Amino acid sequence: MLVNGVHLLPDLSGALLWPKERLLALADPRADKVGLDRLVQVLRQVQPRTVVRLGGAALDRGAGPLRRLAGDCAWIELDGDDAEWVCGDLTFRPRPRVDAAAGEIAGGLQPQGAVVTTAGRVVRPCFVSDGRRLILPAFAAPAGRLDVLDPSVRPLFKRGFQVIMLGHGRLHSYPRARLDGGERPSRLDSQAD
Repeated sequence: MLVNGVHLLPDLSGALLWPKERLLALADPRADKVGLDRLVQVLRQVQPRTVVRLGGAALDRGAGPLRRLAGDCAWIELDGDDAEWVCGDLTFRPRPRVDAAAGEIAGGLQPQGAVVTTAGRVVRPCFVSDGRRLILPAFAAPAGRLDVLDPSVRPLFKRGFQVIMLGHGRLHSYPRARLDGGERPSRLDSQAD
């Protein structure tokens, strides 16, 4: 995916990789054993030079396998509404700002999208982008918190957007027009298309 002209790779864990910079960004990470185990797995696979945490719980990097892996890279931890870190053409923030310039990468919303498939209505955590900004899902979370069609999201994406939903073993991309905002029961355990 391209955000402000920068090539980025979304990961099934909810993390975001910027290959050129060997940078790994994660939003609102789980600090429990499941979240930490998933982080160790992603760090081993990606071997980033820099890890950027966008809000969420502070991670204990001094214990277990995370200790060695965390020592091999720089950590930037962004908390609070005014926190931000700029790297090249991207600005990383723990929460999105309506007035942000192009290139914003943010967490805080824990977005989820819903689509109707032959298996029924499927709801999944997702990345949300219009090519100008990107909102990350919560890292290693089984569900999102805020539907991307919620009126509070609209001011962030005035030109429309697409979502990349986290599925079973793969990512699924959908344009905004394909999303379902209905109130029918969701099927969290079914696969998207």
